[in-house]
Amino acid sequence: MEAATTKQHAHPNTVFCCLYGYYNLGYSRQELVDVYNKTVIATGNWMKVYEDTGTFQRSKTSSDKKFTAAQRQWL
Repeated sequence: MEAATTKQHAHPNTVFCCLYGYYNLGYSRQELVDVYNKTVIATGNWMKVYEDTGTFQRSKTSSDKKFTAAQRQWL
């Protein structure tokens, strides 16, 4: 198989495909590491989150509003 990703952060769809390949299709972790061009640690973290929570979601961060509501209205 050819490498599927080249960027540092994996898109959630990439993570879902990797998890599907591991749990449903029976690919080994090393095969998935090679295909998705990620480290064993990264894929292991995805699997740990999935096993702990039953899903994969990135943590949400709260954004600080730089402008007040009136300033946003004006913009």
